[in-house]
Amino acid sequence: KKQDFHLLGREDVDVRTLGRGRPFSVELIDPKKTIFTKEEMRKAEQQVNELGNNKVTIRDLQIVGKECLNLLKTGEEMKTKDYNALCLLLNRDKSENNSKEYSIEDCLQKLNKIQTPLVIDQATPIRVLHRRALAVRQKTIHTMRGTKISEDQFTLYLQTQAGTYIKEFVHGDLGR
Repeated sequence: KKQDFHLLGREDVDVRTLGRGRPFSVELIDPKKTIFTKEEMRKAEQQVNELGNNKVTIRDLQIVGKECLNLLKTGEEMKTKDYNALCLLLNRDKSENNSKEYSIEDCLQKLNKIQTPLVIDQATPIRVLHRRALAVRQKTIHTMRGTKISEDQFTLYLQTQAGTYIKEFVHGDLGR
């Protein structure tokens, strides 16, 4: 009669999930039918994939209990995640507030000298304060390196503990 969709992790307007996708569950509440054959599950998977026009696909569709979902959620917190961030270096010229001009090479040299793993204290980002409690959470940056693209752009490669707020790590979240 009713269903709830639960997604592990999240999507964002400027974030893409690559690789093998993201786990999810659909909780059926007071269903008319409770037992499904493997063939019915395969057919449901196929229907979703056809309706998704290759923009949304699913695989390994199966019936699981609450204990499996709890294990999945717990395991998600222990994962490491890989990210690539395209970064733009701004305000590099001498000015009143900046007595020294610096190059992208200078920045990357400093960035690539930072020792990892690096444990950081992250405050709840401003952009999610409306839905998450203000707290400071410790997260680990396992690896980090930058690679020059142009005189004002570089790619930042990160491997982090799941739950690290990457955009805020990159832009500083107003110094928080």
